[in-house]
Amino acid sequence: MISSLKGILTHSGNNEILLDVNGVGYGVFITKKVSDNLPPIEGELRILTFLDVKETALTLYGFYDEKEQEIFKLLISVSGISSKIGSYDFVTRGISGNHRTHNRKSIYG
Repeated sequence: MISSLKGILTHSGNNEILLDVNGVGYGVFITKKVSDNLPPIEGELRILTFLDVKETALTLYGFYDEKEQEIFKLLISVSGISSKIGSYDFVTRGISGNHRTHNRKSIYG
């Protein structure tokens, strides 16, 4: 399991970064909060990660803090929600978009 990475940011694209860690480049899908707080190219970055292991791919997802990481893990533990769908939700809305408070009246009538 790869739980975190610390290295030099070498590329930043749509929802994805390339992080050079001692000469090894890691492609990491990132959340909106990470994207909003990236250092400049060639700057140092430390992110928490989740390694999604599938039969045909190993995919790294990067998070700003433990709260984001834990919510992502909880989200993908729900039946029918894949890591791609969970990641997309974080990328487009960020963590605040995933928290909604409802009172009993608004849920039941």
